[in-house]
Amino acid sequence: MFGHIAPGSIIIDDQENAHNLLIKKYHLIRESYSSSYAKKLKDEDNPLNRINRMHKYFKQFISRHYSYNREDLQSWCNLFPFMYNHKGNVADMVFDILKMSIFTKKVVRYRKAMIKKHD
Repeated sequence: MFGHIAPGSIIIDDQENAHNLLIKKYHLIRESYSSSYAKKLKDEDNPLNRINRMHKYFKQFISRHYSYNREDLQSWCNLFPFMYNHKGNVADMVFDILKMSIFTKKVVRYRKAMIKKHD
């Protein structure tokens, strides 16, 4: 796991049982609303509206990058919040990418990186 979920965080959900594992594993505080209740509310009154919007933005993000490699889905899922949190500020995004690149310790052996794969 990449530390996306801090232990003790609040999870706002629609009472879906699939969230129980996360709640237990990370000792999350659960704030639940039934989807039938939430559907009756106006968007501005719906406690799940922020989540619904985020889901919509993520679907748009994935559909714009439709040729992504499905085996690398986790990387795309990591990229979305990174880009979303920068809210279009390209200079800050580039700065943060460079900062992460410089301070990430990863040893790449020359021989391993330069070897050509033969079929």
